[in-house]
Amino acid sequence: MSYGEDNSKIHGGLARALAIVIPAIAFALTLTGQPAAASQEAVSSGVVRQASGQQKIERLRSVGDERAVKPTSAERKANAHLDECFDAGTSAMRNKKYEEAIPQFQECTRLAPGVSTYWLNLGAAHQGAGQLDNAIASYTKARVSSLNSEERNKLDRYISSVQGAKAQPFVDEALKQQSAGNYSAAIQHYRKALAIVPDNARLHTTLGGCLQQTDDFIGAREEFRKGVDLDGKNEKENWYFLANLDERFNKVELAMEEYQTYLKENPGGVYGSPARDRIKKLFEDPDNRGLQYIHPWKEPHSAGNAYNDAVKLQGEGRFDEAIGQYLEALRVMEKEFAIWYALGTVYQCKEDFYRAIQAYAIALAIKPNDFNTKINMRECQRRLRMLNQKDNPYDVVGAIRDYEDALAIEEDATTRMNLGTAYQGNNNLFKSMENYRKAIALDKNLVDCYYYMGTVYEGQKNTAAAIGEYRKYVQFAPTGPNIGAVKERLRALGADADPKEPPSLQSR
Repeated sequence: MSYGEDNSKIHGGLARALAIVIPAIAFALTLTGQPAAASQEAVSSGVVRQASGQQKIERLRSVGDERAVKPTSAERKANAHLDECFDAGTSAMRNKKYEEAIPQFQECTRLAPGVSTYWLNLGAAHQGAGQLDNAIASYTKARVSSLNSEERNKLDRYISSVQGAKAQPFVDEALKQQSAGNYSAAIQHYRKALAIVPDNARLHTTLGGCLQQTDDFIGAREEFRKGVDLDGKNEKENWYFLANLDERFNKVELAMEEYQTYLKENPGGVYGSPARDRIKKLFEDPDNRGLQYIHPWKEPHSAGNAYNDAVKLQGEGRFDEAIGQYLEALRVMEKEFAIWYALGTVYQCKEDFYRAIQAYAIALAIKPNDFNTKINMRECQRRLRMLNQKDNPYDVVGAIRDYEDALAIEEDATTRMNLGTAYQGNNNLFKSMENYRKAIALDKNLVDCYYYMGTVYEGQKNTAAAIGEYRKYVQFAPTGPNIGAVKERLRALGADADPKEPPSLQSR
């Protein structure tokens, strides 16, 4: 959030630090040396490694099962062809054959265009197939057709989630460019994302930070204002940023009002101390108003004191106070890896994953190969995506990205298996089988892979191969959690569900 390198611009060092900390989606990087033990200990308890993705996978396995709910009997006309199409579509959805489900539901909407449930299921099929624009269009038609307010609210969430998935690649690229200091490029990508999700308050705030970095103060002010107008609860820190800018514009009375609004809306906020300081300065020294005000630069030793105080506060669980001290340290030592890393950990402790990702991104720009920072950043991205999935558990594409990102950092058998289930949920059976085989090669105890591979083969009508995989599961996991389902499938395929002799481990 820099006003420039020279001291003629307000809050130089702090402004730079704060602007970059303003979070981005992602959606969905660290000071020299290792972070203090207290910082690492405070965050480690909340960090779950990428290998543990079972909750997401359980949701992925049920894609298509929940939304394909038959309309009421009043909606369903006595039309045999309509019934056949709907049943065929729901069957295809349950088997994750989205491309096959789409024409069935399209025929339903042609025959009964006023029935919202048909449009809803068509939207779910398009979404499962990765056809996001078509999914949005179908959900929108379902909303128009629906007479149920609860269903309309649900559809609003679906539409918002798909729009978010469509905008996510632009956000990811914007964050990458912003972390590298390429603010003009980041601005372009943020604008593309906002063209898709114009009501995303956090994106407006982040765009404002980038615009301020390029000295477009008028544009920055506009975006900060949009952010707080759209979401006053979560973007209340924008009042502080607006006040900074209005001081620059010599709108002293307005700046005073905005500082006071910030303190009212966020009395324990991290910018509380500088906001109160500015109000006092503007009251006591009118000649020091607006551009005449220069924030005093701290001596280097005071930055070290602030950092040490922050570590202590974080260890005591006083996270908001710790953040304020880390930002104090960054006023002077803005390129110090350890402070940015520690700031990321405290945001992560607060489960403010947006800001944690941003702090880690800056840390990695300083020290690109730091392993712990990469791990923590990926975990924050995973947790953020899980939060976004509460309203829509069908983000298979996002799950695939999560697991591939995790594997790019560290190879892990369980993560590889989870990636296989995600690909299976997205109907990419070749990639699914490839990852199941890699997982079982890495860890022969991951016998669930045999069950999953059996379901893939069965879906491909390769009965012999399916039986072979199911039998391996029975042989290696006779008391496993999926044993009942596996034996049921074997019996359905006309095979013996109870082999007499297990093969050797080498036969796997």
